[in-house]
Amino acid sequence: MYVSRHYLSWALLLPAAIFGMSLLPTDDTPEESLTLSGDTHTLELPSTQAQRLWQLVVARNITIQVELKQQKNTDGTLFSFYGGPLARQLLLDLESSSKKGEITLKFRTPSGSIKVYSSDVDLSDGKWHKVIFAIQGRRLHLIIDCKERHNREDLDMQFTEQSDLQVLIGQKTWRRLPFKGKLREFSADIGYPINEKCPRLLMLSEGGVSGADGTDGADGTDDGHGRPSPSTPTLRSRHLTSTSTDTDRSSDVDSTPKTSTDASVQRNVDYLAHRVSHLENQFKHWRSVIQKYETQLQHVQLHQRGCEINGNVLLADGEKWRNETECTECICSANTAYCQPMGCPQLTCAHPKKRDNSCCPVCGERCYYNSQYYEHGHEFWPKNCVQCVCEDGNMDCKYRRQQDCPPAPCPSHKQQTPPNECCPVCVDDDFCARQPCHANATCMNEKLKRTCRCKPGFFGNGQNCYDVDECVWDSEARAQLGGCGQGTRCINTIGGFRCDCLPGFAKIDERNCLDLLRV
Repeated sequence: MYVSRHYLSWALLLPAAIFGMSLLPTDDTPEESLTLSGDTHTLELPSTQAQRLWQLVVARNITIQVELKQQKNTDGTLFSFYGGPLARQLLLDLESSSKKGEITLKFRTPSGSIKVYSSDVDLSDGKWHKVIFAIQGRRLHLIIDCKERHNREDLDMQFTEQSDLQVLIGQKTWRRLPFKGKLREFSADIGYPINEKCPRLLMLSEGGVSGADGTDGADGTDDGHGRPSPSTPTLRSRHLTSTSTDTDRSSDVDSTPKTSTDASVQRNVDYLAHRVSHLENQFKHWRSVIQKYETQLQHVQLHQRGCEINGNVLLADGEKWRNETECTECICSANTAYCQPMGCPQLTCAHPKKRDNSCCPVCGERCYYNSQYYEHGHEFWPKNCVQCVCEDGNMDCKYRRQQDCPPAPCPSHKQQTPPNECCPVCVDDDFCARQPCHANATCMNEKLKRTCRCKPGFFGNGQNCYDVDECVWDSEARAQLGGCGQGTRCINTIGGFRCDCLPGFAKIDERNCLDLLRV
């Protein structure tokens, strides 16, 4: 499968046969693609990525690319954004109809109406097509197979932040208007890196198409099949009245396209203005690229410096240092040393114990008593006033005398002696207050005793709780328990952990980072 390597990217990495989708190699490429068929498939961006993508739309500084091959005689959605209450209000979408031979852009204006741009193009000719949609300031661009279809300023293109947001690929919300065909890329970029995507962009002017490198193109634009058409592509603009939900069609036409002048001077002026705008966009893009790499280089240099501890211990980035005497450890990450009490591999035994002044506990030896094995630390009363405790392989049993019992702090009618024990206790007493559990444990009062359980992120018997070092989990444990993912460095914390990004990576969510240095 092709994995996009842009600043923000989400490749279609999905398991086979989910909601009617399958991952199949294509006939004309060694790469894999996602085959969408039927009316029930769901491709939705995670909320964190969806919000980041929408922030670029709000900033009007985004380029979205989709590579596709559409089935004949189908209507489908390439991508769609929904916001408002419960994310049910259409904000922006791009649709393709091979029935009508057109591609349609819709977006919600500040007044609440839906504005629509349509252009004649058929994407169902059995070939792969690259569809690029970009917003740069007040200007929107639509490029298909490196041939410009839309390039115009639109003052209605104003978007706001959304608390509820849904970004779908290949369909609208409620699984409507699903795309049918093959997809092999959905990616997003900051800015307008069109030179990287289309080195020889055929630009749209009022009088026809010209090459981005200054050469003349055909007299007309491409018709979507690689053939020049006799005239400029039909560009239709209209407003659709809408409610709070997505309204697909209406005949309420608000505006019509302006006709171009036949004067060659006016065409040349328009083309030159277009070229200047294009070059300005390229300058802004390369400036942002250089600034991005300068920032990344600074981050990498910062990581290379390492960390100093106690004025004399120098750690390389990612290196750990342990003080076995004080049971502390430090790790160097991004030129900062993080030091804290040492975490330990989690044990499954009920009563871990420390040996020989070690920092982390071990599971003690079992005891054999009356033809039965008992775990280390297990306490029981086999007969009246006889208490037995397994101590690391040795069963220690003692007889308790009732006259040695401390007085119970309650009236006699509220006292009760547990089975086989000697000393009475107060029924429903606040045992947790009288005998607290470990600071990192929760205490629960019962009728005749209290129960201690270590909190999440700790292990032990509740009397003693030890911090779990989640950073020593193997890959299977990380997958099952939600450990740090790709591009990260695990930093153990007391009762938890966090995932720092490696040099050259940017955070996607709390567990994963994206490689920014792969271009």
